[in-house]
Amino acid sequence: MPKIRSSILIPLVAAIAGLSIFWIKYEEWIKIPRAREPVRALMKDPDSTQFKAEYLEGDGWLCGELNAKNEYGAYVGFKRFMSNAKGGKIYIDGMGALGNQHDAESTGEMIARLDKEIKLLKQSNESRLNGGPIIKYSQQERDTIVAQWIFNNKWAENCPSSTSLHG
Repeated sequence: MPKIRSSILIPLVAAIAGLSIFWIKYEEWIKIPRAREPVRALMKDPDSTQFKAEYLEGDGWLCGELNAKNEYGAYVGFKRFMSNAKGGKIYIDGMGALGNQHDAESTGEMIARLDKEIKLLKQSNESRLNGGPIIKYSQQERDTIVAQWIFNNKWAENCPSSTSLHG
């Protein structure tokens, strides 16, 4: 058997090790940063947006937490988010769908939104009929409740590996 020189063997082993590390870290170094871009683009200060606990689901959803600055330049605290660059959909906890959400919403999502608003109105009416307090929600309160409900349903559907994230 011919003897392999160490001058060839060492660089070869180093190259294989380097490729192995790149392959293992490919999602963290390449795929996740690419998947973040649509989310960052919607922030007031994209360069200051912080991300943590991110992971990719098999169907292209990036799930995790983000912290972004508000209009006063202060960080608002980490919130769960999910983004699907393929479908152009971005959801942030407490904010619902971002971007041009009405164009992004499917017919099913619009029906779910209307269904939740009807449930809120029925809840208010039942309380009044049963002698309870009249529950009145402003449009902003209804929008917030519905956005949270939609987010939680979307999170459960698209980010099932999220056992370590709050919510």
